[in-house]
Amino acid sequence: MFGLLTMLVGEFFGENLNIPSLSSLARTMKENQMQSIMFIFLCNYVGGQMLETGAFEIHYEDQLIFSKIQTGGLPQMDQLMQLVGHAVENYRFG
Repeated sequence: MFGLLTMLVGEFFGENLNIPSLSSLARTMKENQMQSIMFIFLCNYVGGQMLETGAFEIHYEDQLIFSKIQTGGLPQMDQLMQLVGHAVENYRFG
């Protein structure tokens, strides 16, 4: 979304906020609209694929506290606070 906004209104904001690099980037993106749009959608696709791996892990120091892959789901906030609390206590006193 940021890429599209940069292409559409980046030059305006770059000039009004005195950010020459933003103005230049927006001008270049407008001159090469098709390539810019394809690049933006490619980045969006790659980002989406990276998020679909299901990986969500929480580490404290070198200790794995929680793994979505191992449990098959995300923890509730109270469970997460308990897990982190135990890890911190074990690290300090263990």
